[in-house]
Amino acid sequence: MIASKLELSPCAVSVLGQLFVEGPTSDDNITSKAGRCDLVSAGLAFHEAGLSSLTPDGVRMAREWDLCFAVCAPRSALVLESANKHAS
Repeated sequence: MIASKLELSPCAVSVLGQLFVEGPTSDDNITSKAGRCDLVSAGLAFHEAGLSSLTPDGVRMAREWDLCFAVCAPRSALVLESANKHAS
């Protein structure tokens, strides 16, 4: 069974988006270890040998919620803002 968005913490949703966009991610680069644990408990991710990755259910959920846009758009805005500051 796939968890609903309301059942996941904001940290878990953030990690779901990170793993969807970045793929397997090392412990040093994970945005929230607590969020990762929530995803593992929900069967949406797995953690092995210092890497976290989405399960097929996690990938389906991220695609259904369009998390790529939620994660990529804010980062793109920050990059654009930074570039504009350097151009000034």
